[in-house]
Amino acid sequence: MKLFERHSAMLEQVDQKLYDFIKTGNSYINGSVEYLSTMKGKMLRPLLYMLGAKIAGGKANLEVATALEMLHVATLIHDDIIDESKLRRNKESIQSKYSKDYALYMGDYLFSSLFLLLAESPMEREEMLDVAKMMQKICVAEMHQYHERHNLDMGFLGYLRIISGKTAALFSLSLAAGSKDEETRKSLLRLGYRLGVAFQIQDDLLDFYGDEERVGKELGQDLARGNYSLPILFAHEVAPEATEALLQEESLSREKLQKHLAETGALEKTEEVLNNYFVKIEHDMKKLDELEGSEELRELIDLLKERKH
Repeated sequence: MKLFERHSAMLEQVDQKLYDFIKTGNSYINGSVEYLSTMKGKMLRPLLYMLGAKIAGGKANLEVATALEMLHVATLIHDDIIDESKLRRNKESIQSKYSKDYALYMGDYLFSSLFLLLAESPMEREEMLDVAKMMQKICVAEMHQYHERHNLDMGFLGYLRIISGKTAALFSLSLAAGSKDEETRKSLLRLGYRLGVAFQIQDDLLDFYGDEERVGKELGQDLARGNYSLPILFAHEVAPEATEALLQEESLSREKLQKHLAETGALEKTEEVLNNYFVKIEHDMKKLDELEGSEELRELIDLLKERKH
């Protein structure tokens, strides 16, 4: 039985808990909530939490798992507003279907709801502070990304600073949220961070290798808004003038850009960085191999390595 199937019962409970919790007495709001519930994701953050809790010798809590997914969904809603995305998971995005203003309120509603949900959980004050700090980190990263729009000179470190506060931060928190032992928690935080960075770099490559329908969003939307992914930054380091000229073309095709990235070695270099992160993740995993549940985390890492969307 595959990993997600083995944990499907708990993941379905998380999904049901999330949408039951945010339903209101207002039929219009509930209509948008029901629509949101049809945009099913991978439930990766709750699964990371469950696996991390098992490795740490603890037991996953439904409210905590649901709050982590709620936080992720809220950030996606806000991301779609900023990016003006028309699609999310192969369906019309909330901001496109209900308006940007409504999507903003819905995202805020989810952010506030997750703390009410955590109040029902056994999570202690310090752990709740970790969630609050992580939300703050995400917002800072979003503001930093906005400031760096159209900046082709920020390089890998600038790129890393942005994704560290977005994808990597939530992966890290999710994997370590169920750990009480400080040493194990540090190991899970580090592994989760590196896995989150790798996940985002994979997304960057899927923008050029992936199929638009399978990826579930409009490819190249970040490019149009000046949010440059790692392959673009690497191409600019090698051929700045050619890259800048290409990006200024009004009807730039993905195929033409992909050819430029291949010729400059940018795609190959991005793949090398990605592979280096998986080497580091393997090193982190060796420290956890003796703990129960580590084999399932390895299974998840292998699945993420091979993902196509």
